Amino acid sequence: MTLVYTTGVFDILHPGHISTLKRAREYGDKLIVGVQDDESVEKQKGRRPTLTCKERMMMLEELPFVDSCISYFNIDQREMMEKIRPNVFVQTEEWTVQTDRSVIIDYLNQKKIKLILLPIQKNISSTQIKQRIIENSKVFRNDIEFLYSALQIVPIEELLVYENYDPQRARRLYDKISNEKLFLNPITVAVSEGVKIVIDGANRLEALKEMGARYALVRLVDYNDEEQVSLNSNAHFLNYHPDLLFSQAKESGFGLVKLSGAGSASDSNNFPIIICVNNEDYYGVIDHLNRKGPVKYLNDFVDLYLGKCEIYRLSELSQDKRWFPIKVIFKKLIKREIVDLAKQGELLNSGITWHKTTREIVRFCLPLEYLLVEEVLEDKKKKLLREIESKLTNKDIRYYPSNIYFCDEWGKK
Repeated sequence: MTLVYTTGVFDILHPGHISTLKRAREYGDKLIVGVQDDESVEKQKGRRPTLTCKERMMMLEELPFVDSCISYFNIDQREMMEKIRPNVFVQTEEWTVQTDRSVIIDYLNQKKIKLILLPIQKNISSTQIKQRIIENSKVFRNDIEFLYSALQIVPIEELLVYENYDPQRARRLYDKISNEKLFLNPITVAVSEGVKIVIDGANRLEALKEMGARYALVRLVDYNDEEQVSLNSNAHFLNYHPDLLFSQAKESGFGLVKLSGAGSASDSNNFPIIICVNNEDYYGVIDHLNRKGPVKYLNDFVDLYLGKCEIYRLSELSQDKRWFPIKVIFKKLIKREIVDLAKQGELLNSGITWHKTTREIVRFCLPLEYLLVEEVLEDKKKKLLREIESKLTNKDIRYYPSNIYFCDEWGKK
């Protein structure tokens, strides 16, 4: 029996893989495929495969011309070949130029293992398939029309809010905007049931109001479209002593229940607020005073520490502050509750909720006078269109089909 052995990652199986494996099988009576495991791929390429080693092996084993699969970690195949003892070793022609193969080639000659190099099928690879997915995705499409439809100038009086602004942050923004004479980053506004709700940018909106502006630069999203915007639970990381917070909670009518485990999903449904102490002990918060509605409950608890300590939000990469002694985890609200709060004029404290959108527009600068000067709204909209067209013409707008860590240096010298 002639035993054929070949190896690879085989992440996202494609026609090039199929062709190579079929031809490899033709060189013997049995084909064994070595599949590089996840840890080895990550060590070699700096990232893990899209599919796990187990998933990749399951797919390959379903092919009629593959007799069996084995996983390997060590890319030096001599160890595997000592176990398998193949008669033929098959690779694609690029195998010899990827790195120095002199040692393994000497080994093959010594063991009289025949080396077969097959031509690769061009214009197809796992990497190219991943790029196609990104380019064809309607969420991550480079769509210029999105800029024209999403960016708008709207009267401030049309905007509803559901959360309080942060006075310190609003003041800093006021100073920056006033000094630079530019409004940077549009306010994110969700449209639902005929109303416009600010879901990100309450501090920027407050800064504009203090300047006497009647208009705001906004980015509109469809609140009912989960692919555009999602509502997530948020958390506060506090540089605060746990005993002090517990004492204040007791005085204000809040009780704490020790939870087993690490604050499971079922616990989060039973308790609107969960406290984690020293990244270890979890407590559910009970409101003994039965405050009316979730807004009063959540706000009163946040007021226990608001302005008394450093607060970092999970939504602002504050997981890096996990060494802080206290983490306050809020129950995930639903969009219906947000719409009702906005319509009723009830305000949550800042940072209790967290909206994420799939497409962002950042650092879009608009002259402040556009928002301050009194003129017909249609004229303002025409000016905004000219600004967009000018930025596109000058290539001042760049599209990134990926997650971005954008470090804002605006205002720094």
